[in-house]
Amino acid sequence: TYEDRRSTRKPLKQLGRFNFYNALRRPLLSKLRLYERMVRQDLTIRSAINTRVDSIIGTIGDIIHPDKEIQDFLRDNLKRMEDGTGKSWQSALKNVQFTTDWAGFSTSEVVYNLEFGALTLKDLLTYHPSTIVIYPNKQGLLIDGQETPDGYHKSGIYQYAVNFAPQEVKLDLWKTVYLGRDCDYGNYYGQSLVAASYKWFRLKEVLIEMMIGAMDKVGSRMLWVRSPSMPTDEIVIDPATGEEKPLSTLQIIKEQIEAEDTSLSALLLPQQTPDYKPEVGSVQLSDNFGDLFINTLRYVDQESVRHITPYFLLMDTDSNESARERRMEVYFSDVYNQRNALINVVISKVLTPLQTWNFNRASAKVP
Repeated sequence: TYEDRRSTRKPLKQLGRFNFYNALRRPLLSKLRLYERMVRQDLTIRSAINTRVDSIIGTIGDIIHPDKEIQDFLRDNLKRMEDGTGKSWQSALKNVQFTTDWAGFSTSEVVYNLEFGALTLKDLLTYHPSTIVIYPNKQGLLIDGQETPDGYHKSGIYQYAVNFAPQEVKLDLWKTVYLGRDCDYGNYYGQSLVAASYKWFRLKEVLIEMMIGAMDKVGSRMLWVRSPSMPTDEIVIDPATGEEKPLSTLQIIKEQIEAEDTSLSALLLPQQTPDYKPEVGSVQLSDNFGDLFINTLRYVDQESVRHITPYFLLMDTDSNESARERRMEVYFSDVYNQRNALINVVISKVLTPLQTWNFNRASAKVP
């Protein structure tokens, strides 16, 4: 039976809000709000990450252990996580991997229950990355309880909350599932998978605004006026500076047009020749712009997810089958590498404690 020799704590509530105290310790924390907005608002980016996450989770098989009693016990524990809302161990791991992809890292806490003398698995909670601060030791390693450069915190993973005063809770590493992506040079916060898509995300927002403006003009007529732009005797006072300025002939024409019909668009074409004979005409905006916007948006979507998922294969005009197969090989190579990183941390932090603390036998030490 499980010997209770570890401390437990109530998990903090999911916060997910930017706070000043975290920002002091994590200079790039504000980027998380941007990356989260991208995956929440852009369906193309979100679908691409979901495709990648589903590919990773889909390659994870069932638990296999040489001791059948341990194997059945672990499988039963994972099945216990299922409830009527559709939650399962697969969905819990999806949350871990999804957060890792968009934020660069994820921190989850294993929730255990003590039932009838056995330690059982209840849940796996993934915390919002904006609430997490990581303190490595003086050598840059994450070893629980060692001295850190600031001289105040012990090495470990902390979760922060801000109500009326900052509150910090040190997570127990023995039941904390930490997963980072491209954690180079001792950076425990990793690299976001959507960071490279930001420029395309911004361009897409601008294109959508332009398309809405163009659609508003479809079918409407625009009046154009070509006339000499000469100063007149009429004076207007600038409300900002109080300066008196003479009105030009084109300005007077513009005011007259707006006074007659505020919905009419007018294009004023000034001419510098005083004896130029004024001309008036109209032009109607056609709907031929549609294909241009659609093709541009399709290209932006393609580029924004090119490094996330083989989405570009659906739109690639390349007929070289070997090139397509090679791209899929590269994609699934990345999937398997991430799958291995995920299952290694799950085995060490979720499954191994269950078997070593519940079974006092040599086979319990076999992964």
